[in-house]
Amino acid sequence: GFCLNRHFVLLCSLTNAMNCVRDWLCIGPRECTAPDVLHQAGITHIVCLAGCCMTNGQIQVMRIDDCRDALDFDFTCHWESIAEFVQKAKDSSGCCLIHCDAGVSRSGATTIACLTYLERISLSQAVAL
Repeated sequence: GFCLNRHFVLLCSLTNAMNCVRDWLCIGPRECTAPDVLHQAGITHIVCLAGCCMTNGQIQVMRIDDCRDALDFDFTCHWESIAEFVQKAKDSSGCCLIHCDAGVSRSGATTIACLTYLERISLSQAVAL
């Protein structure tokens, strides 16, 4: 990994990037869960929407095992508990990575849901971030 600026983009590889939308909230693909990348980004918590997630044991992980990437699958029932987990990271001056396989659909929707829930901002404001 190569950290340009924690507030913008941490390059996980040539094709995958972790984007930090707040000091306490990042989004990215599975490749961004490499221990050196997590350490450089200051990640203390991970919401894993893509099955298994390997960490060094020092990072708190919330796994949503039944969250599959399919049009007919509704995983919104998890958003409140995920937002509470992200809030714990924020309250402890940590940073939470929300990731799925590609870092686009499930993690994007969940990141937007967390922002609207925790910051009480509109959907359009959260999407603009």
